[in-house]
Amino acid sequence: MIPLSQLDEKVARNFMVILTLAALGAILSVTECYLLWSHGGEPDATIEILKMLVSFLTLWLLLFLFVYYHRKYQQMRASNELLPQDTLWSSGLFVNSRGWSLLPEALLCLVHAPPFVCFEVSVDYYDLRHGKALPTTLNTDEIAAILMLFARSVLLVRWMPYISGLTRTHSRAYANLNHLTLSTWLAVRINVMRFPVRFLGTATTLLVLMLAFTMQATERRVNPNLDHYSNCVWLVLSGMTATGFGDFYPQTPLGRLVSTVAFMWGALMAALTVMTVIRQTELSNSEVRVHNMIERTRSRSRLKQRAAFYVQAAWAAYLERLQRSQSAAATASLLGNEPLHADPKFCRTMRDFRVLRKQSMTPDDLHHRVYKELLDTRTRLDNKMRDVEEKLEEMDAKFEHNIAAMYELLQKNLKYLKHLS
Repeated sequence: MIPLSQLDEKVARNFMVILTLAALGAILSVTECYLLWSHGGEPDATIEILKMLVSFLTLWLLLFLFVYYHRKYQQMRASNELLPQDTLWSSGLFVNSRGWSLLPEALLCLVHAPPFVCFEVSVDYYDLRHGKALPTTLNTDEIAAILMLFARSVLLVRWMPYISGLTRTHSRAYANLNHLTLSTWLAVRINVMRFPVRFLGTATTLLVLMLAFTMQATERRVNPNLDHYSNCVWLVLSGMTATGFGDFYPQTPLGRLVSTVAFMWGALMAALTVMTVIRQTELSNSEVRVHNMIERTRSRSRLKQRAAFYVQAAWAAYLERLQRSQSAAATASLLGNEPLHADPKFCRTMRDFRVLRKQSMTPDDLHHRVYKELLDTRTRLDNKMRDVEEKLEEMDAKFEHNIAAMYELLQKNLKYLKHLS
């Protein structure tokens, strides 16, 4: 029985081999398309050799994919995720509608340009210059290369759990303790949160390269300007940024679909960029406390400065009033009601001081509110205890008064009984 840790390492290495074979096959397929274009669309021996190499790599890819799922089956058995009577077919690893399985991935990886097969397919498009529908052609090798690029790019999404670390033993244990399902979507979100710039930049670069190749393959016969890869990259980038300069534009249905996908990805990238910037610039709890402390210190210093100006203006007004009262001109009835020269400055500094004091009175934060609520609760309890003690003392006083009255009445009755006897 192979240990679970060794099975995890073998599964990860096996998937890296699958990813490498898929990337090599896609690169050879794109190279074969460029060689085909350079020969005027006529395949030669070099192109057929490249297609045979792609077929050979595809066969190895399918073999390693089967080995990968077989080791995945052993891994699930070692981690007690399957019943003892489960097989590869009944475990859901061969065909499963709720997750990744062997058969759908094998069909995706099987897409490639077969050797010694090359013909053209006619496609109609609407020509904007002539104002009518015209026919164009697409080569089967071009169609196979486009489908191969986008089909095998799914393996990059499947690689996300291995990058995020969700496939490790302790990650599965933590997920089981928290009743959490480890999915590919969770791995994608973790990678976006952990490496936002790297993840979004890599995904955008790969998508631009694939969309530009698709644009060139579909538009090169219709628009000679888009027969250059750099112009196609520029058209895809302008579509992502929604600028639309109008220097290049697609005309075939597939080219317009590529522009639509580029625009949708650009809109998604803009939203994710804004979200990432907001999350990266957001302050933590400790940083918020430090920021509040700095703001309170700055507000106190400004408030002290305004208070000093206020006191100086009040003192100047007091001195001016004192000088007027001591002068002989202050005894005249007309000059006695004349406003002071220091009054405008006094009013302005007082108003500035009051405005700043109101602005400095910010609401208490959570800890201050909790502490204040505790103090208020303690004050209310103390008041209630004091009321209870006062009532008890009043009851004791009344009780003692009644006891004294009863004792006095008893003494009088005893004296009366002695007198009768």
